[in-house]
Amino acid sequence: MSAHWKKHIQSNIYKMSLWLAVGLVSFIFLAIGIIELLMPVAEMARILPWADSHPVWFTRSLGIVDIAGGLGILLPFVLNSFVLHRFFLHSFVLHKLPRLLAVAALGCASKQIVAICYHLTIGEPSVVPLNLALLTLSLFIFLNRRENRKSGIKNQLASV
Repeated sequence: MSAHWKKHIQSNIYKMSLWLAVGLVSFIFLAIGIIELLMPVAEMARILPWADSHPVWFTRSLGIVDIAGGLGILLPFVLNSFVLHRFFLHSFVLHKLPRLLAVAALGCASKQIVAICYHLTIGEPSVVPLNLALLTLSLFIFLNRRENRKSGIKNQLASV
């Protein structure tokens, strides 16, 4: 196999792994956010044992933060990949999306660090592996967006 095809295959695998990471992180954050925002506290306590030990406003605000994080990761990725290229809105919107995605991924990662510390403090170590997985995937998304932004700037400067 030629070097060109190996590079092409590696690039496709990397893109697919990024899509998978974005899909998983955004789905989990949106699902947990909807549960925290809309479900009654008594029912939520069966899924999230810590929910009944905090005020309702705190749990609802965590739901809003989770939904914002899930949308902040999903929407820029989807819009950048499909929608905006079709409508030629590159100069108006597209250049801001990688920043939003990077900030959302970093916010999700920092929330997971706090969640890991909290769950270990209250004696719920069974939840920590999910938090570690979300932390790893969020950092993967963040680092990928930073690398793409750097390489995009380098490519733009090289073409001038």
